[in-house]
Amino acid sequence: MLDFLNRAVTVDTYTLVVVAMLSGWAGVLTLHVLSRTVLALVFVPGFILGALVTNYVFELTGFYPTPDRETNVVIACTSGIVMALLASHRALVEAGDLERRIVALEEKEKIR
Repeated sequence: MLDFLNRAVTVDTYTLVVVAMLSGWAGVLTLHVLSRTVLALVFVPGFILGALVTNYVFELTGFYPTPDRETNVVIACTSGIVMALLASHRALVEAGDLERRIVALEEKEKIR
């Protein structure tokens, strides 16, 4: 964990620019799809974390899809953002289901 935090703080400028640009655009696309500014702002830190974690995992495991380092950074960050999007979507679906269950239980208790 400390190694990840150390690498996340000391990443090079190119990686920071790629993470910022991709996360920003993913946030803008999320804003347009959901039409909720707060949800888009909640998703962006997850996108950043997903990009940094995936970049770290690619370096740690030595997984390099191409021989070009810059391309590998873009691929790692993009795949991390996509995985973060899927994870956060799943969390929203579960939260919605939980809310529906709570409302249903409250209505059931009112009937009794």
